[in-house]
Amino acid sequence: MQIQFNKNHYDEIAGILGAELEITESAAKFIVKNVEKNRQVILEIYPNVEYPQEKGNMLILHTATSHMQMHNCLGFVASEMLGEVAFISESEGNLSGVVVEKGAGITIYTNVNKNLLSADFTTLSPEVMMAGISLSLADHLLSD
Repeated sequence: MQIQFNKNHYDEIAGILGAELEITESAAKFIVKNVEKNRQVILEIYPNVEYPQEKGNMLILHTATSHMQMHNCLGFVASEMLGEVAFISESEGNLSGVVVEKGAGITIYTNVNKNLLSADFTTLSPEVMMAGISLSLADHLLSD
């Protein structure tokens, strides 16, 4: 079930990321800057986007060299300790995740088999294990 983003969520995300927050009628915009490394990430959250047969949350991320979108975002997990916010979507047993870091970094996982979250991480290669560990933080957002 998808989260209904609200002002409290936006404030939490902005606080974890140390981001400037702008809220409009249609979206929340977060500007995450890392002056030392000359990086900037702009994250926009569009709640209740009209898709052909449903409504959902959409994320748009902009960097100096990239434009990315995540459709039907289920929700997020914010970690003050890690200084990051992970957004998750699920489709037909596969997961996608976008992790936005306080230091204006982004990590993206796409089309990850949901079964990976319950796998024994000690038996997996490091490349596969990273996706499982990162996405497992949002396990409570997923359907059974």
